[in-house]
Amino acid sequence: MYRGQTRFRPPTWQLVAVVLVDVGASAGAILYWKAFGIDWVFGGIALVAVIAGAGIFEVLTTSVVLGETDMQVRQRGRFRTVARKDIQTVTWESGCPLALLLQDGTWVKLPEVGRNTRALANSVRAWVKAT
Repeated sequence: MYRGQTRFRPPTWQLVAVVLVDVGASAGAILYWKAFGIDWVFGGIALVAVIAGAGIFEVLTTSVVLGETDMQVRQRGRFRTVARKDIQTVTWESGCPLALLLQDGTWVKLPEVGRNTRALANSVRAWVKAT
């Protein structure tokens, strides 16, 4: 039985950074609008606020959960379940995301969550080997 970490999420600092950018851009857009009205600069600042809002959604919804018999991958509102018995190989290289080679020959790329990609790769390998 695997007894390591079972839930991997993006680091807290990513959420804090995106929230700060969103709050700053939103405040900047409001202050600019009050002072100068609506023009292309206001549009640019508002666009940054909207993109940062999408970043908050992505950070909050991205995760990898290792269950008893399957792995649940959530990223950008999508959900995928991969059974442990279907995983043939877990690969990772520096600068590349973690990828799973399944028994049917398809590749599944995992989101970059947890401390780093190497730690996630080692945890997934240990989880796959545990029976």
